[in-house]
Amino acid sequence: MVASLLLLSVVPCGIGVAATASEGRVESARASALGGAGTAVGRDPTLVWSNPAAMGLIATRSITVAGSTGLFGAGSGFGLYASPLGPWTVGAGLSYYDSGEITLNASDGTSRHLTGRREIMIGGGVATDPVPGLVAGMLLKGLYSSLLEEFRVRTAVWDIGLQYEV
Repeated sequence: MVASLLLLSVVPCGIGVAATASEGRVESARASALGGAGTAVGRDPTLVWSNPAAMGLIATRSITVAGSTGLFGAGSGFGLYASPLGPWTVGAGLSYYDSGEITLNASDGTSRHLTGRREIMIGGGVATDPVPGLVAGMLLKGLYSSLLEEFRVRTAVWDIGLQYEV
């Protein structure tokens, strides 16, 4: 797929995270290099969508923004913020995916232009390390999803994650 990619990562007093957003997936370059297995490693703010405990391992304040555009108007992007505050790490994020426009042609010669799939997800959560080596986190996510502009769903879900470092 031919696509352009925008990456921006700013971490005051720390190191940035190169990240990507494609087809609704949000992950860092490190997680991609690990074949998507970065969730188990932690220390990466982009992992909060798949394991809320991962943000508990972030040592400095982090802001990560990424986006991409592809063929047929497809586009995706996200923004994440995480910051240690005493024994807690708090985080918030927004993720967006749009598959682009499709054209439906009927046998009577009429046509209709529709957005194939569109998803918007927001989330906010906290993480802490209750005992050395163990990190616990939880994230409240809200999701709006639309398919062919006909089928829509809104939902909210709590994610809870644990991570143990050896």
